[in-house]
This record gives sequence, structure tokens and C-alpha cells, in this order.
Amino acid sequence: MKFLRFAFLFCLFFSPSAWSETAPIGYVKNVSGEAFITSGTSRIRAVPNSPVHLGSLIKTAPNSSLGMAFNDATLLSVGSDTELVLDEYVYQPKSAEFKFGGRMVKGTLDYVSGAIAKMKPEAVNIKTPSGVLGVRGTQLLALVESSRSLVILIADLDGGVGKVMVLGPRGVQLIEKANFGAPIDGSEAATAVSDAAIQADFGEAISARPARVFSIQNPGSSTTATGSTTVSSSSNIGAASATAASVGGLSLPAIAIGGVAIGIAASALSGSTGTTGTR
Repeated sequence: MKFLRFAFLFCLFFSPSAWSETAPIGYVKNVSGEAFITSGTSRIRAVPNSPVHLGSLIKTAPNSSLGMAFNDATLLSVGSDTELVLDEYVYQPKSAEFKFGGRMVKGTLDYVSGAIAKMKPEAVNIKTPSGVLGVRGTQLLALVESSRSLVILIADLDGGVGKVMVLGPRGVQLIEKANFGAPIDGSEAATAVSDAAIQADFGEAISARPARVFSIQNPGSSTTATGSTTVSSSSNIGAASATAASVGGLSLPAIAIGGVAIGIAASALSGSTGTTGTR
């Protein structure tokens, strides 16, 4: 009996579904049309502030879109008929452990880097049926269809341009220019993509992108405004900062991690920015 009781408690507290319920890694910020979140054996219709967990499957119906904000301020938005699985997420600033991994089954994706990609760029990867995208602190668009796959690098929200490494069965390509795209199978080098083509393929996903709740900038710079958020960085690298982020009239503390000052708006995410999901 003692063994059975122990086995029951072990399954209860250490099963993926039980763990996911206690550790949201992000939250839905907006939904247009119909979208669903499957976490373990639970399937719910997505609405603003729905929690997202490690291992969650995000699925949108036709003519629908959804935007999510994660605990490190990574932003993900998807367009119609999209399926995306959140495979890996570790955000532990105190121990410098970072990882973000997703598996895109089909559809369209708009990805905007958060603190994880800033702290450890090589820790962010997105898998697709055609190949793997190595994200190096940037913003990108990805499309996965039965007939084609494509990734496009675009300028960050702050105007900077990062990199995307395409690792496909037919080759490896590095994209370093904004508005340049390449097939995810690695078969072709990156070429310029027009704004009209980007809008045609990714308009829904781009329109679902949540507003960034804080800005990330290098220490020592002046106060920077991003949307409705104002963040002042600290020149005291690696130390706790007295800088405050003003979000919707609220004054919130900022922290400096690895030389980058980050103003955190925890209330806007509806969860703790220090949450870690592991599986």
C-alpha cells in the first residue's frame, strides 16, 4: 500500500500535465477567430490571458490568429491554420540557464526575440518539417506549407538586424540582411523579399503580434521608449538596477542581467518573469 501511495503521488506531482499547470511559460495576449491550446490531456479555447505551458500545442483555425508573450518577453504570433508546439523553455537568470525551442508543424509564425535570445542567442531554435532555424537574437517570419517552406529575416523592433541560420537537408544558409528570405530546406541562398510578398504571406501573423511590454537595450544608453513602455538602462553592469519601467502608468523595477538592462512588466504578462518550465 505504501508503494502504491508513493507511486500515485509521484505521478501526480511529476507528470507533465501536473507540472505544466504550476509553471506557465507565457500567456495569450490576443486572439482573432478560433484558437486552441492543448497541454497534456487538457484542451481549451484560447482567450486573452490563457496560460501557455511547456509542451503546449497551439492551434489556430482558418481565418484566425493568435499572439503570445512569454516570461522573458519573447513574442510569438501565428496566423491561420497553424500548429506550433512549445518544446523547450528555460528562463533562469540567476543561474544563467536559458533555452527556447519550438516545433512548427504548419502555418505562419512571427517571432520576436526576448531576453533569452539576448542572453544566449544559440539557445533559440525552431524546428520545422523542412529543417531547423537557428535564431541569433532577431526577428523572423516562418512559413510551413506542404508545397513550400520559407524563413524571412526582418529588422528588430529597435531597428537592429540579427541573423538566422537555416539548417536543412539540402544545405546550410546564413541570412544576415533584413527582408531577405530562404527556403528552410537550405536548398537556396537568401534573396530579397518584397513588402507586398511579406504582407501576403504573413499579414495575419504580423497583425496578431502583441505589444512589447518592455524594451531591452545596452547599458549606458539614454532612456528609450518602445510603444507605451519607457525603460531607462543602467550603467552598473551585472548589478541590480534602480531603473524603473513605466507601463500603463505603473512604475516597475528593472534588473540588469549579463550587461543588459531589462525593465520587467510582470503584471502585463499576468505571471512571474522568473518562471522556468522544464520537462
